[in-house]
Parts: sequence; structure tokens; C-alpha cells
Amino acid sequence: MGAWCDAMKETSTEFFRWIFPEKIEIPDCLRTLYETLYPDINWDSVNFYLGKPWFAKSNNIRGITLPDNYGVHEIKIYFSQAAGVYDPCSCAGLETPVHEGYHVQQYREILDGAGVGFFRGFMIAYLAGSWRGGGSGHSMETAAHNYHTRFGNCCTISPCDCSVTPPATDNSAISNLLACDPNLVVTDTGVSFWELMLDATPGARWIWEKGKELGEWACHFDRNSVEIEDDFGRMPALLSDRSWSAIGKWMLICSSYGTLSLLIRLLAVIWVFIWGVIWTVITIIITILLPIIDLVLLIIDGILWIATGIVCALEWLWEKIRAGLVAACDWSESLEQKCTEWREDRERKCVEEEDQGYSECAQEEDQGYNKCSEEEDQGYRDCCDWWPCSWACDAWTWVSKIVCVAWTWVSKIVCVAWTWVSKIVCVAWTWIVTRSCAAFTWVVKGLTCWAK
Repeated sequence: MGAWCDAMKETSTEFFRWIFPEKIEIPDCLRTLYETLYPDINWDSVNFYLGKPWFAKSNNIRGITLPDNYGVHEIKIYFSQAAGVYDPCSCAGLETPVHEGYHVQQYREILDGAGVGFFRGFMIAYLAGSWRGGGSGHSMETAAHNYHTRFGNCCTISPCDCSVTPPATDNSAISNLLACDPNLVVTDTGVSFWELMLDATPGARWIWEKGKELGEWACHFDRNSVEIEDDFGRMPALLSDRSWSAIGKWMLICSSYGTLSLLIRLLAVIWVFIWGVIWTVITIIITILLPIIDLVLLIIDGILWIATGIVCALEWLWEKIRAGLVAACDWSESLEQKCTEWREDRERKCVEEEDQGYSECAQEEDQGYNKCSEEEDQGYRDCCDWWPCSWACDAWTWVSKIVCVAWTWVSKIVCVAWTWVSKIVCVAWTWIVTRSCAAFTWVVKGLTCWAK
């Protein structure tokens, strides 16, 4: 195919891969590593892709773990195509896969990762804290980052032996990892949906902590004012001394501030709930819109492929037409050469026919004169020898010779004239044919040879 067809096919393929990155099968050694580090995860429900989804193309994203838009339990892990991000043959190239595997564990610990599309507990909590950014500011990312850092500190040899194809599992490398840090085996990340929401909701953690501190400060302050120790060691003595006024004052102030503390923390809970509802609605909208956008992009890609088919068909047709034009051009050039050769051959034949005609005219003239002489001699011999018969016979013989010579001379003139006319006709016909041939080939070359 032509350059335009190849370019269109490449563009259509790249656009399709931009929408739907290429699904890959991880090597058995990486699956073994996953099953060792995260033994409670069913890795058959996790799919892997080389390339990032169309809505997460930022260069800062090395990998991303997302729910399947069209499933209720499946999870997808996407790896950036940047060099060294996904490389099972090196420890550095395993840090991102291990990091994303930690997110899978977090997924499963929140409502078992169940849901429809983005409408899942993990995504609600994660997106709710997206205002903090996707790096160390996000509590879920911080835990995953710390985990893959510990993995990187302990990994000296990749568990994947890439000296063979396919890569083999190096069990000793996995044993060394666990010997270095047994806590790399994760069955519980300790993630809590409401703790995540408390951290994800802007200001909620601060309000919660301030409410808690207020109650503690009020009670501690009042106890100190009546000399009640933190461990309530002197409480029995005060009760025995019947310091009811001091204790009552303490209880009144502590309960008042405690109520205020509870109200403040209730405010934090309400704010977390509102924030959670907002992001729940957003995840529902995303769950609805993503398939629609995917469909629109898929239709666009389909249109691109249709355009690619048209371009390729046109290029194929053009190549066939061009081949025909080139063949016609070559044929016209060959015909032009043949016309030139034919003209030269005809001009030579015209001259040869002229010379042959003149030669035949001269030969016929000589033969005519010889015949006249022979007839004259024969006439004289056959004449009678008595007068006036002999005189009449001689006269007739002489007249016959004159007529014969005259006819021979006229025949020669006619022969020469005919030879000359034949040459003129031959030259003219040659000129007409060659000029017609030249004009025809000029037109054909003009219409076809530009395609070369």
C-alpha cells in the first residue's frame, strides 16, 4: 500500500490504543511474586495493560489501578510505556507493579472491591481525596509508596530470571525479599473507608481533632484546677473530704465542653457524609459517562478506520491506474521508437523502389528499342522483292519502327513519371503515417508519462 494508507492505518491503530491500551499477559514469575506478596487476592480477576487509559495520560502517572468499567468485580492495572516503568527483569522495573498491586489489596479491603464501574468504595474514597493530589499528599498513595520503597530497599535480584524465554521464577530472590522484610506479605493494609473519607474531606480531620482536643482540654483543665491527678489517684480522698462543689464544677464544665466537643465532631461527621455523597454522585456520573465517551471515541475510531479503508482502496486503485498509465507510457515510447524505425525503413524503401523503378524503365526502354530493331530487320527480310510491293513493304517497316520507337519512348516517359509519382506517394504516405504516429504518441505520453 501507499504512504497515505500506511499513515492512516498507523493513526487509526494508535488512536484505538489511545482509547484501549494493549492488554498484556504478565509472566508467571511476576504472578508468583504477586501471589506471594498479596496471597488473599484472586489475581485471575485482575487484568494488565501496557499504556494508560485516555483520561489518565499525564506524564506523572507511571501506573494506575482502576475498576473495570464493564464489570462488578474486575480490576485493571495500567502501566506507562515509559522505559523502566514495567520491567519484570529488574527490581526498579518491579516497583510500579508492586505499588499498583498494593492498591488492588486496598480495593479488596473496601467492600471487597465490588461495585459497578467507578461506583465502588475505593474509588469514592480515592477521588474524594484527589484535591490533595495523587502523590504523597494522598493517604492511599502514601501507604503504597512506602510499601514499594520497602520492596525496593530489599530487592537486590529480580524474581524474574530473564536469561531464559519466557522468564523463569527465581524462588531464591523471593525468599531473600521475605527474609529482608517479612512484612512485605500483605493480607491487611488496615485501610478503613471512613478513616479515608475523614482524611479525604477538606478540613474534616482538623475539625474532628479540634473537637476532640477541646473536650480533653476542658476536662483536664478543670481537674487540674481542683488538683485531681490525671490518673484520678486522689479522687477517693476528695470524695471522702466531700469536695462536692469542686467535683460538681468540674463535671459541669467538662460535660459542657464535652457536649460542645461532640457537636463539633458531629459537624465533622456531617461534613464527611456530605463530601462522600458529593463524590458518590460524581462516581455514579463517571460510571455512566465513561462508557458513553468510550462509545463516542470508538465511533470516531470506526470512522477513522472507514476513512482508512477508503484511502487504502483509493491508493490501491491509484496504484493500478498508475501502473496502467506507466505501461501506456512505456508502450507509447516503444511505439514512438517503432514509428521512427518504420519511417527510416520506409524512406529507405521509397528510395530503393525509385531506383528500381528507374532501372526497370531503362531496362524496358532498352528491350523496346531492341525489339523495334529486331522487328525492323525481320520486316525488311520478309518484304517482297518486286516493285511496288517492295517499296510499300519497306515503307511500312520503316513506319512500324518509327511507331515502335515512339511507343517505347512514350512508355519510358510514362514509366519514369509513374516511378516519380510512386516515390512522391511513398514519401507522402510515410510522412503522414509517421506524423500521425508522432502526434498519437505525443498525446498518449502527455496523458500517461506524468505518472512515472
